[in-house]
Amino acid sequence: MSKESVIDIKKGNIYGRGKEEIVILKGEYLHEDSNYIERATIVIKDENNNIEEYPLKLNGYNIKIFLGKFSSDNSDDIYIYGELDDSYRYVAALIYKYDNGKIIEIFNSEDFLENNKSVSKYLDGYRIEVACQSYEKKYILDITNIDKHYLRQIYNRDGNVKIKENPSISYINKIDLVYDLEEELINLLVCQKIMGINNSNVFGEINSLISLKNNESRVLNKYITNSGENISIMNRENNIKEEILSQLPDDTTLINLSKFGGSNELINEDIDGDGNNEIICGYKSENTQYISVFREVEGRVELLDTIEGEGYDISDLVITKLKPKSNNNILIGWRIASIWSVLDIVEFKENKFNKLLRGDKIKYSKVEIVEFDDKRSGISDIVLWSHETGEAYKVQIYSFRGDNLEKTSKYDRDYFEKVEDYYKKLINRTRETPQYLYYLIDAEYRSGKKREAIANINKALKHPKPYPSIEELKRLKKRIN
Repeated sequence: MSKESVIDIKKGNIYGRGKEEIVILKGEYLHEDSNYIERATIVIKDENNNIEEYPLKLNGYNIKIFLGKFSSDNSDDIYIYGELDDSYRYVAALIYKYDNGKIIEIFNSEDFLENNKSVSKYLDGYRIEVACQSYEKKYILDITNIDKHYLRQIYNRDGNVKIKENPSISYINKIDLVYDLEEELINLLVCQKIMGINNSNVFGEINSLISLKNNESRVLNKYITNSGENISIMNRENNIKEEILSQLPDDTTLINLSKFGGSNELINEDIDGDGNNEIICGYKSENTQYISVFREVEGRVELLDTIEGEGYDISDLVITKLKPKSNNNILIGWRIASIWSVLDIVEFKENKFNKLLRGDKIKYSKVEIVEFDDKRSGISDIVLWSHETGEAYKVQIYSFRGDNLEKTSKYDRDYFEKVEDYYKKLINRTRETPQYLYYLIDAEYRSGKKREAIANINKALKHPKPYPSIEELKRLKKRIN
């Protein structure tokens, strides 16, 4: 006979009161040497040991819980996930929001599959069509490069389909959590395999990016990948992409630039001000990142210039005017660590890249491009947020002065009200640590709210462990006064 056991325990702000509750996952193991759990139950215990218990609609292997902000920044939601089979091939997940004595289901992986069905079929010419029905889009996947022996089972010598079966779309094989820095919420990246005659023949994946903001499950984006490469609808853009690839090294892997406003992994925009669009392409070769610019001339795609980057991914790519007496500039963030990027700014002139930054490399965690109200030239400025501790960032505004990018405090009063609001919300949803209070003080001071900054310095000085130090707080107080 199975016996109820404690499976997992986490702490979080479930009730939204700014305090931590204990969330306990209980269940019954099928037998002693199995990881399969039945009759799973969630128990929530508050600081007074009051207990609420909720049975779950989930059985499976290796069930765990995670607490995080999926629907709003007021409280933590309860994310429960596990595997459906002992080969760990397919997964299932539930997310609950606590609301006044009950937990409301805001995501169910089975409901997602039912409401977001996709179908696929082989096409002549070694291609697969994938139709995402609810998303109302069709994608074409090129499978020319898969195992030739396997292709011969599907196609005849002329490349025409010879079998009646179609590829299948798997159950969910992976769910990744993706943090949205702008919304400060966690999104879901749900992955499904596109499979052939048997489970070992995997052509690609359907990836669905899902937001649960305001308790509403909404698909933000859906795309098809093959070895990490985005596949878009077949049109002239695909032919252009093939022409671009033919001019790049054989080991090239394209970096998807669609998330920066492009399409089909490329960006098509006029970056030198001549009235004709250029094509921007990002790619990796021999573990090095590059960005190249192409132009379509009389039906041919020509490579114009290439710059070498750093790190392992591109975190940011913004095309805007940053430097006076310049056309559009390209701001690039080269991802060098999970929360760190290196800044690059280039202009494209006379078919050549020109790097605008000199001296030491500037590292940052996130970037915002802002055009402040007093400017009439259409030139934007750069705001860099650099991680310091926990969820705290050092914030600095940069402007071009002549040919040099320099720090400026000219627009602090305009911008730092936003930074102040960030720290007030952060303290409200977590707790008032000495570190977060210090960064709030700095934001209040730089936004011109000296009275509020002095009041918080006095509060910080009374803390058993003032941050960064009593001396620094007193120096700041003297400077404000």
